[in-house]
Amino acid sequence: FEYRNDEGVDRRSSRPFFANRAVVHPIQALTNASQSVYQLNFNVTNNDRAFGGLITAAAGQPTNPLVNTHFVSNGVLVPFNRGTPVFNTWSVGGDGAYFDTSLKASLEMHQIFGRLDYDFTDNLNGYVKFSGATNDNGAFSLTQPTYNAGSGNNVMTLFANNPYLPAAAITTMANAGVTRFNLTKTQADVPRQNAETFQRQYSVDTGFNLEFGNGYQWELAFINAGNRQKVRQNNAQDGLRLAAALDAVTVTAANVGSSGLALGSIVCNVALTHPGRYPGCTPYNPFGPNSATETNIAYIFRPIEVVAHTGMTDVETVLTGAPFNSWAGPVNMALSAQWRKMTYSLDSSTKVYSDVDPLDCTGLRIITCTTASQPWFQAASAPRSEVSTNVKEVALEFNLPLLADKPLARDLAFNGAARYTNYSTSGSVTTWKAGLDWDVSDSLSFRGTQSRDIRAPTLFELFQPSIVGNFNGSDFLTGTSLNGSVVINGNPLLPARTFSQGNPNLKPEIGDTTTFGFVYRPTWASGLSIALDAYSISVTDAIATQNGNSQAAQLACANSGGASPLCQLIVRPINCCSTAPANSAMALYQVGLNIARAKTRGADLEVNYVGRVADMPFNTRLAVAYQPKNNTSAVGGGFTENAGLFGSAPIWRASLLASANSASYRRGLVVPMLFTVRLFTLTRDEFDRVLQYL
Repeated sequence: FEYRNDEGVDRRSSRPFFANRAVVHPIQALTNASQSVYQLNFNVTNNDRAFGGLITAAAGQPTNPLVNTHFVSNGVLVPFNRGTPVFNTWSVGGDGAYFDTSLKASLEMHQIFGRLDYDFTDNLNGYVKFSGATNDNGAFSLTQPTYNAGSGNNVMTLFANNPYLPAAAITTMANAGVTRFNLTKTQADVPRQNAETFQRQYSVDTGFNLEFGNGYQWELAFINAGNRQKVRQNNAQDGLRLAAALDAVTVTAANVGSSGLALGSIVCNVALTHPGRYPGCTPYNPFGPNSATETNIAYIFRPIEVVAHTGMTDVETVLTGAPFNSWAGPVNMALSAQWRKMTYSLDSSTKVYSDVDPLDCTGLRIITCTTASQPWFQAASAPRSEVSTNVKEVALEFNLPLLADKPLARDLAFNGAARYTNYSTSGSVTTWKAGLDWDVSDSLSFRGTQSRDIRAPTLFELFQPSIVGNFNGSDFLTGTSLNGSVVINGNPLLPARTFSQGNPNLKPEIGDTTTFGFVYRPTWASGLSIALDAYSISVTDAIATQNGNSQAAQLACANSGGASPLCQLIVRPINCCSTAPANSAMALYQVGLNIARAKTRGADLEVNYVGRVADMPFNTRLAVAYQPKNNTSAVGGGFTENAGLFGSAPIWRASLLASANSASYRRGLVVPMLFTVRLFTLTRDEFDRVLQYL
């Protein structure tokens, strides 16, 4: 049994470095579009939002004199200082809001493992293994929720006669003919959003091993495993309730009707126009950094949950032995067969609305609700009834001795393997391996392999249910903005609906791998071994998640005349390629496709030493990895070099591990000592500078 409790670091600002709001961002694209120069800045803010609320213009409205002012305190407007822009909506300094996310997630873990063996006879052994684990972790993804009243998950604008506005602001906008405006606010006066994950998993493995004949072994195993993972987003923002609460009005003799509400009181407009439709609605005053009340918070923010269930049942059998001899020794073989079934299902507390079942926004005046709208500001996730995939495999492995005890060939053997696999979702595939092991002497050995390998898509990649949201950015084909600011034939271009989902048509990735290396164990240094292996890997039909909202995907589709597989990610009202604003995207998909390629090559060095130091058992291990090439295919063709880039694998990595045991046998005391040192990690730029220096 093992228990671990790591409280994590709830706030980045609790560390002196991040208290200065440090952000790393790209500032310059190089020859390769994926490579950038990165810059570190401090005191970074978002120049498009404020803690008290930033007023911006609403589409179709006259010029608003209060645009680019913000509420520095409740009800007090001052000009907004955007600071010095450095990247996208980030600025250094200024009045913008900022987030204080977790620096390190918390984790509480329980793990248990047990094994029972029983020898029925000298040749028959049975066993049962059980393992279980619980993992609970959580982190604050945002300091607080944000809404952008002009372009959020549901587009909202506020009325210029909102009774919570200062009288001077109401008068200023009325004189300018402004009836609506947008307010962008990072809500520091409500609880922080945090995601918690609760995972429960188990595995039971039972079977037996039988030895018979002349060194033959037969194993039969049955495995059953399951995993339940619940993800809860606390303080998720309900967009419909927010829209109802933001539409505040004053009860007058003209609108009181039979509501029974007190004249002169401020209420939610729906309480007058559609009483009972939004019970419990309390008007929300958003104009200030600490204007939200406890009643507002309880009404607008609620948790949402998604629970994923995965399971596996597996039966496998393996027969090993040496059925015959070659001229150089016994030919060892292994024949195996396996059947397994994997299941996946998902429960969700949210509902995904669609054209067939659109979101009902009756009574909400400030929200533009379309068939693409969803109630939550967080992405809604559809449930998934149980789906499964079955896999059947048969494999043969063998080791064929070619030479033994010959000059320059103490041992030479060919080893090979072949595996046939049938997937119920994607059909059959054959993989193989061919290798050669050559022991020149007791001190020097060479080895090399060539193989065809696969990686099958996971159940999540195949069957992930749709997560639906909205995209209010730029349409790169038509050049329009999908945030309601562009009007076509009297209708604003609203956000495109987005779908992030699995792809049941995925097939396995295919990889071709070549390796070659040697092992040197010098006779002059007992306990020392040096191994160096070079590798080259090429992957085709790689599964890459592609997003229809990306510029590369949209332009690649148009440039292909509609022939690119990326076109299936974009739904337009006219056709694939018209640049007319009326052809702006209606729906965008994010799915995995078998369209990527990857190439990498490098070498791994490992130096081991086992001996004694000061009469203590002592061992060290030095591992050095060199990966100068790590290419992935780019959308539209060509390759992108990732080796050494910021956020990718470095070109050089090295680590040193050393351990020693100090034993006092008289006292029966053993004190283990472990030392681990990371020697260095070099990015591409750092490596280039080293070469220049040398």
